[in-house]
Amino acid sequence: MTELQIINDTFSRANTSVGAAGTTTGVGNNWTDVAGSQYNIVSNKLNAANTNNVFRNWLLRPASEDCTDQRMVVKFTFASSGVVPLILLRANSSTYDAYAFSYINGNRRCFIYRYNGSAQTSTTLLQGSDTGVSFVQGTQYVLDAKVVGTTLTVSCYIATNYPDGAAIQTVSIVDTALTMGSFGLSHSFAVTHDQVITYNESAPTSTGYTFIGPTSGIVNTASAPFTLALTPAGSIPPVDPTIFTPTDNGGGGSFSPSSIQLSSSTQQVTVTYTPSTSGMKTLSTSNNGGLTDPSSISYTASAQQLVIGTISTVSQGPTLISLSATAASGGTGTLTYQWYRSTVASFTPGADNIISSATSLILSDSNLLADTLYFYKLRVTDSLSVTATTGQYAINTRADALSLTLGFIGDSISIYTPTELATTGGTINPSSALQNMLSIIAGSRNVTLVNAAASGQTTANWLPATSQFINAKTAFTSMGVTHVFIMLGANDSKDSLSISPTTYLSNMTSIVGNLTASGFKVILNMPTYTLPGSFSNDFSEMSTARIQSYATQLLTLINGTSVYLGDTKAYQYFANHQNELVDGVHPKVQGVHSLARLWLQASASILLPLGPLYVNQNGVAKSITPYRG
Repeated sequence: MTELQIINDTFSRANTSVGAAGTTTGVGNNWTDVAGSQYNIVSNKLNAANTNNVFRNWLLRPASEDCTDQRMVVKFTFASSGVVPLILLRANSSTYDAYAFSYINGNRRCFIYRYNGSAQTSTTLLQGSDTGVSFVQGTQYVLDAKVVGTTLTVSCYIATNYPDGAAIQTVSIVDTALTMGSFGLSHSFAVTHDQVITYNESAPTSTGYTFIGPTSGIVNTASAPFTLALTPAGSIPPVDPTIFTPTDNGGGGSFSPSSIQLSSSTQQVTVTYTPSTSGMKTLSTSNNGGLTDPSSISYTASAQQLVIGTISTVSQGPTLISLSATAASGGTGTLTYQWYRSTVASFTPGADNIISSATSLILSDSNLLADTLYFYKLRVTDSLSVTATTGQYAINTRADALSLTLGFIGDSISIYTPTELATTGGTINPSSALQNMLSIIAGSRNVTLVNAAASGQTTANWLPATSQFINAKTAFTSMGVTHVFIMLGANDSKDSLSISPTTYLSNMTSIVGNLTASGFKVILNMPTYTLPGSFSNDFSEMSTARIQSYATQLLTLINGTSVYLGDTKAYQYFANHQNELVDGVHPKVQGVHSLARLWLQASASILLPLGPLYVNQNGVAKSITPYRG
């Protein structure tokens, strides 16, 4: 609301001539003459330098009539001659700077100046317009000056067009040195100042208020905040303060606080709602200030918080991805599920990415693009339409139907490069030899090996909670591994560790169970022979006995659908061919090919059910007979 204070003053004070320096001769209306021919702002009054026609012989209104609300409007009647009023903005009180706006006699051009009061220098022209304004004798005009930030704008109107009509001229400047001071008004020759209108810009009166907030929550739990705010922004209520009362209209809940006040100083507040029973509630507010109440809010209270489950991979192919999710918990009534898919990360579930009929915890998503990254989300909804949505689950389809990607978990035996190759730079090891052999018999299939084996590792080092296992599983998933080879046990059997067959089985059960639950198929290979007395007698006759017990324990994990029996012959082979071991444990070059060949014979029909297999111990193709276990 804009309040107008009209000061009735014909401003009939006499013109003033500046007298001699240091005197008050000719200085009227309580002006003070300062030393020399330069003049300054003193006690809210202005004298002008005699070299500066802009300020010469003009008077300011007394400080008691200044406007300090960043705006001044002057209404005046144009006389037969002379200059129309000067509006002055006093700013930067420590330096006595001033800004002046004036129409000059004659061509009546419009200018804005800055006067450096402390330096007592001549005025600087900041903005000017040579476009003349033809004032009509006896006509009333209005000058409107306002400051917004560092911008000073002054407009001139014919009085009958103010304030809704167009200005006949506007001049504006931006000056970073500008700071708000107070407005004053000069006297000019033969001009009658009819009125000075001081604007006190205060907040408008409120026309209404808003009531916004959440639409769902949990029984006996405070909601997220609701906000009550007067409109328009920055307004004040017609009754100051106005009291607002929220209610759930008999729903049995409570608000905190239960009563709210909005005023000229507090125009927005928040309140929380705590339902005592589940179901739909109607929340609304009333007030004692005559403001129109906003629409009510439909709020759903759930018996307990709805918590979504987690997603895991069952399997993936070039055109198919199978996922499963654990059941959600909480909520009210029957829970329903819906899957969504996108190729865009951080997508919002909606009608454009919904998977039709995918409404169970198991998803089999077909007709996909090969070698493409997909993002999935699962949304659960309870009987009160409360929803919860998983974070996105990212998974790649495999590159093509003729690809075979294997993961490998093991110890140094699996990745040992024989010392005979040190001089030639060769890098063959049992795992890579298996990959080469598979590539020979795989035809057009691409065979990829993701080898996570690490030297010196036991089954305890590969438990699912270890970073080694987590990193390996992440690599298997990102590369599209379908089958994971495992050969562990040699290090478990050392006398220095002496892991019992029971503990070995427990560790392997955890490892295999986690992998199969994530959709991998596992091929278990029995640990190989270690020569008693090797590695400073850390491998002994007891070690070989433990290894054979480990092999027996592994048989209990085989189910033929997700856990397959791999090689069982390597132990006896190396017991009979100790000459193929470089140190009683690790294979020489010939032993590398022998171990890989035994792995291949046991697993090729699982991986590549293609008929006859062709490979010999040196990796050269030849017919062999596969065996299972």
